[in-house]
Amino acid sequence: MFLEAGFTIRWRRGDPVAYVFQGQQLDNHATAGVLDTIAVPSAGWTDLAQIRQVGQRWLQRRRSSAVA
Repeated sequence: MFLEAGFTIRWRRGDPVAYVFQGQQLDNHATAGVLDTIAVPSAGWTDLAQIRQVGQRWLQRRRSSAVA
């Protein structure tokens, strides 16, 4: 899924992490160019809406650390 600010978050159901890429990624299988990984909750139900929230929190932390 593409986030504002030019980042793509990629996750497959069951994966323990989501991958963060710069720009829009069209190849859903490549992991080359990964900027970061984000831990995904292992308990309970996880869906794309939750992954989008995880990605938004990652983006907020990134912005906060750039200001500090």
